[in-house]
Amino acid sequence: CSIRGGFGSSIAMNVMVYVTLALGTIIGLVHTFGGLPKLCSAKNTHAFAKVYVVFLGCPGLGTPLRIVIALGEVSAGVAILVGIWADAFDYFEEDMSNLAKCLVIVAGVALMNLAFVASFMHCYIDGAGKACFPGAMAVISLMFVLVRTFGVEPASWEHQMLCMGLCTIMLIITGITVIINKTMGVHESLVKDDNEDPVMGGC
Repeated sequence: CSIRGGFGSSIAMNVMVYVTLALGTIIGLVHTFGGLPKLCSAKNTHAFAKVYVVFLGCPGLGTPLRIVIALGEVSAGVAILVGIWADAFDYFEEDMSNLAKCLVIVAGVALMNLAFVASFMHCYIDGAGKACFPGAMAVISLMFVLVRTFGVEPASWEHQMLCMGLCTIMLIITGITVIINKTMGVHESLVKDDNEDPVMGGC
């Protein structure tokens, strides 16, 4: 009985690893290459300075917020790609494997939050059409996080607690963003002209 149970658990574990390899690869590639243009493109420079931070309620923080988000997005994307593939092929020792499993979940939560916020923001500013892609990425990230959390989680208690603590911080940051937008943000009509600037049609 125990042998069969262990074999079944092993199969289930492998299935979840393969599922998260597929989901994580999509997430990692999209955010790695999606974050890079935020560092230098004219469209993103204008959008953050004149549209996004004004709408969210923190005008004047366009450049630092753009750089922090871009670097964080690229870092999290690369971390997921390296973490899931290296761990799947048993490249890491046990302790490093647990740390990788932990940080992959944290990166997934961070990118999920980013995608959800981007989707809601685009829904108000640009309409439902432009909110679809970040919304889809948010759902994919949510699926990735849930499968990793309940199926490919760190084995050690210490890394589980570290994962929980870092994920909680990510959720708190997102909650603060929502509160700032609710209390200090502006109506989408006030950023309409800047949002329709010709530079917004670029890459």
